[in-house]
Amino acid sequence: MSSNTRERILDAMYELVAEVGYDKASIAAVCEKAGINKGSLYYFFKHKEQLFLTLIDEYLPQTSDVKEKLAKTDTIKEYKELLIYVGTERIDYYLNDKSFGKMVAELYIQGERIQSVKQKEMLYIQSVKERNALLIKYGETLGAFDKNKFNFDIYVNLLDVFLDGIETAIRYKKDMNYKEVWKSFIEGLIIE
Repeated sequence: MSSNTRERILDAMYELVAEVGYDKASIAAVCEKAGINKGSLYYFFKHKEQLFLTLIDEYLPQTSDVKEKLAKTDTIKEYKELLIYVGTERIDYYLNDKSFGKMVAELYIQGERIQSVKQKEMLYIQSVKERNALLIKYGETLGAFDKNKFNFDIYVNLLDVFLDGIETAIRYKKDMNYKEVWKSFIEGLIIE
């Protein structure tokens, strides 16, 4: 079996989860959408849950490249540009792929009833928190924040909460320039 078949299966599942949700995305519907038979699907995935878990791993934005980017960041100006980039990249996921937000929402819904999905959800949330902590710690070492106002835990949470708010605004099609809102938030957070 080719990796192309595997990708078609994942793409079909992604589209179906976004269209009808995990519960209604049957194996038969995935196979039909991917143009394959059930045997081909089961060659790659033992069951629907494994398919969904793989989908989560492969479609959620990765947070691991921040260390590399921070290693190339020497000034407060570069740091500010990196924070703006991190946020606009996440915003782009939502703006450029209308199905993405639905897939993420389905992750949270299914995490309430499927333990393995909950574990993936928690790992993803933890990776975002770790990325945010790394970003804020680096900014602190650069002196990018007002020392009189700075609180490490609050700043870490601010990054996530603010982006979550923008993602919600995108889902509800609020009329605003999301990237400019993020940029203004970061500019207000950092002193130069």
